Amino acid sequence: MTGWGDLYKLDNQPIDWTKNRIRPRVEFKVPDEFKQMEFYEEETFFVQNNMANSYDVKKSETEITSNGWIGYPLGVFLVATPKKKEEGSSISRVIEGYDKLLIVKEDKLVERLTFQAGTTYYDCMTKVLESAGVTKYTIENDGKKLATDKEYEPGEEKLKVLNDLASELNFTQLWVDEYGYFRSERYVSPSEKGLDYEYKDDELSIIMQGMEEELDVYDLPNVFHVTVSNPDKDEVLTATYENNNRDHPRSIPNLGRRIVRYEEKEDIADQEVLDNYVERIALESSQIFGKVMFDTAIMPFHGYSNILRVRNQTLGIDEKYSETDWSIPLESGGSMSHEVRRVVKL
Repeated sequence: MTGWGDLYKLDNQPIDWTKNRIRPRVEFKVPDEFKQMEFYEEETFFVQNNMANSYDVKKSETEITSNGWIGYPLGVFLVATPKKKEEGSSISRVIEGYDKLLIVKEDKLVERLTFQAGTTYYDCMTKVLESAGVTKYTIENDGKKLATDKEYEPGEEKLKVLNDLASELNFTQLWVDEYGYFRSERYVSPSEKGLDYEYKDDELSIIMQGMEEELDVYDLPNVFHVTVSNPDKDEVLTATYENNNRDHPRSIPNLGRRIVRYEEKEDIADQEVLDNYVERIALESSQIFGKVMFDTAIMPFHGYSNILRVRNQTLGIDEKYSETDWSIPLESGGSMSHEVRRVVKL
């Protein structure tokens, strides 16, 4: 960011680097017949009962007009005090942004936290979020309740508490979306998700030259066993998942032997959640062997764990992938890097 003197917000107030957030956007100049139109969403897609009304999230669409721009948000970040450098008669700053998860990572328990058996996981998670001053969140509420009391010691990161609760539900780990909302929802296998985007090396391709594929099949388990034993409960829950897919290079039929991953968990909501959890770690581990890295033109509408179909005729690639990482330089004319892992059915 470069400008004259100090930087100001839209209301002409100086930026407070300790309190204000930064919201980077990618904007495209489009043909004269289009423009960006912002409006407030009256549906409740992002809205939970902790919000004051149904106008908390600004959405966008296009309409016919002239001299239009289309913008896409890339997230909401905390900022550290930037470096400030004189360049002639202007000032330049280098700003580092931090994901809002830093809020619940740096906020730790100062006294023992206890949740009573029978409390819903949703109530536990939202209580922790709100204790850290977080009011914008979308946590799925499936109604499941704690089977036993749970305690967390002073000094524990609130992020650790939240992810522990999410794990017991087989939910995604806590993440923050492009609008700055904290989110966690029921895990869905990539093989069960529909495609979000396709990247093909055809005449309209935006893929840069130099796609790479990495196949690392060493030391991948093909048997996954998880045991849950809680001293406050009489029963011991177990679940096992075996990779018998003959199209997978590390399956039991192809190797002719078992490679076991054994895991113990302290607690989980119930047997159904445990079964889904074991299937999840089996699928995620089995997808490690197929990784593809490539660059494209900037595509700012990507989000969390998008499902892509990628085709590269030179490398013989034409598969469904789950996106694990992407990055965009905040400069015009740059390219976007992607890292994806092949979606495997077991």
